[in-house]
Amino acid sequence: MRAKGEHEKVQKYFLSVLIAACLTLLFSCAAVAGEIVLSVNTDKAGYLPGENVTITGAMQSGGKGLQGDLALQINDPGGTPAAVEMVRTDAQGSFSFKYQLGTDNVKSGNYTVYLAIGDYKASTSFTVSSTGTNSGSNDNGGGGSSSGSSTSTATTSSGNVFTAADFQKAISAANAGSVVMHDIEMKNGVASLSIEPGVFTALSQQQKSLAFRAGEVTLQIPPGALNKEDLDKLAGAAAAGVKLTIAEEERSGAGSFLVSGLSCAKLLSLSMDMVAGGQTTGNVEQFAAPVTVQIKLSASELAGLDPDLLGVYYLNPASGKAEYLGGKIDTSTGIVTFSTSHFSGFAVMECKKSYTDVQSTHWAYRDILIMGAKHVMEGTSLNSFAPEDSVTRAQFAAMIVRSMGLKTSGPEPGFGDVTPDKWYYKEVTAAYQNGLVGGYDAATFGPDDPVTREQIAAMLIRALNKLGKAPVLGQDEAGTILNNYNDKESISGWAKESTAAAVKIGLVKGRGADNIAPKATATRAEGAALLKRFMQNAGLI
Repeated sequence: MRAKGEHEKVQKYFLSVLIAACLTLLFSCAAVAGEIVLSVNTDKAGYLPGENVTITGAMQSGGKGLQGDLALQINDPGGTPAAVEMVRTDAQGSFSFKYQLGTDNVKSGNYTVYLAIGDYKASTSFTVSSTGTNSGSNDNGGGGSSSGSSTSTATTSSGNVFTAADFQKAISAANAGSVVMHDIEMKNGVASLSIEPGVFTALSQQQKSLAFRAGEVTLQIPPGALNKEDLDKLAGAAAAGVKLTIAEEERSGAGSFLVSGLSCAKLLSLSMDMVAGGQTTGNVEQFAAPVTVQIKLSASELAGLDPDLLGVYYLNPASGKAEYLGGKIDTSTGIVTFSTSHFSGFAVMECKKSYTDVQSTHWAYRDILIMGAKHVMEGTSLNSFAPEDSVTRAQFAAMIVRSMGLKTSGPEPGFGDVTPDKWYYKEVTAAYQNGLVGGYDAATFGPDDPVTREQIAAMLIRALNKLGKAPVLGQDEAGTILNNYNDKESISGWAKESTAAAVKIGLVKGRGADNIAPKATATRAEGAALLKRFMQNAGLI
C-alpha cells in the first residue's frame, strides 16, 4: 500500500501531465472547432498477473482525428493510481499503450482506466483475477467513451449449466459492478449453455446484466429480458430451463440473401430455446428488453471490405431478405455492436451501392456511399442518386429518423398535409413526436417544400439535443459566431441559436467565406454530407 506522501506525489504528477496535455492540445489543435470526443478501450475484459494490458483510444472533433498528448491513469481496485502516463495520438487521432501487470502482490478486482484532456474525459475498466482464464474481447468494445462497468467472470458448477447459485457467486465477486460475465467454451464454432430459470428472476431482482462470451461473440442480457409469459412457462414446468446457443456459421451460408452490393464479413446464429424434462418446448421469440451483441471481426474477415460501409442485417427466413438493423463498428478493434429484440440469423455485411450519376470524383461521393450503407438515403432509382436534386422537408425529416432509428410513439401531429396514405407519414410523425420538427402552424407542415439550410440546422441540433450531444453555447457566443457572415440578418429569429450551434461543431458550413445562406435550399448531395457529419457528432457511426 502506498504511503500518503507517495499517493500525493502521484496525484501531483497526474495533474502536471494533464496540464501539459492541455497546453499541447491548445497549441497543436487551436484551429479545431467543436466538441472533443475521447474513447478508450482494452483488448480484453480480464487479465492474469504478469499479462500485458493493451489500451487503445482515440481523440476526435467533428469526426476527424486530433493529434496531441493525453493524460492516462490506471486505478487499482482500491482507487489508488497504479500508473500515470502521457500518451500521444497519431495523425489519425489514435494511440496504443501497453501496461504490464506485476506478478507479485497484484490486487484482484476491477481496475479503471481514465483518459483526459481538459474537461474532456473517457474511461473503461478491466478485471484482474488471481486464478482462472480470462480471454476474449472487452465487452466495452463498442462504447469506449462510456464510464466502463465492472465485470466478473463466473465459474459454473457444471461445464454446460449456469445456475442461480453461479449467478449469485458472480455477483459477490463483481461487487458494485453492473455486468456479470460468463465464458462459454466454443467448439467447432458452436457454444451452448443451459440456464436455470432462477437466473432470470435473479437478474431482475439484482438489477444486473448478464453477459455470455463465446469465441469472438459477447451477448449482454439486461434485467427483465424475458417477458412475463416466458417466465411463467419456465416456472410452471418440471426440470425447466433455457438453452442458449451461439454459432459462427460459414459466410457462404448468407449467399441467398446477398443482393447486389452486399458482401458478408461474418455470419452468426443465435437461439434461446425453452426446455422442460429434457425436451425443447419452444423458443424465446421476443425479448422484453433488447439484448446487446458484440462481434469481433478478424483481419481476414475484414480483408477487402470497407469498415465504414459495414452494418448488421437480420436474415429473415420468412421473406428471404436481409433486413438492415444498424450496428456500430469500432474500427480500432474490429468490434461490431448492435441490439436486437429477438434471436435468429445475423450477418455483418458491407453494403456498397453504386450510381451512374455519382462518380468517385464527386465531392460527396464518400458521404453518399456511407449514407447508402447506413440505409439513411436511397437512390431515386436503382442506378441513379440525383445528387443535384433538392431535398424536401419530409425527405430530410425521414432521413434523420432513419439515422436515429426512431419509431412513432405518442400523439399524432395533426397536420392536414401529412396523412396516413403518404409514404412519409410515419417518419414525419416520429420526427414530430421526438421534437425534431414543427409545422408552419398547427395544421400545416409543408412536406413537399424544399428544406432550407436554417431548417436543417434546427432539425439537426434538436436531434443532437435529444441524444444529449448538442453543443453548449456560451453567453453571446451565437452572436459572435454569426457575426462572421454578411447575411446574418436574414437568419430567422427562431433559427439563430441552432444555426450558430451547427456552425460551431462543423455541421453546417458557410457558402463561400462570408455567407451562411440560411434561406437557400439543400441538394441531395449536400444532404448526404450533412447527415454523415450529424451521425459522426452523435456517435452513431
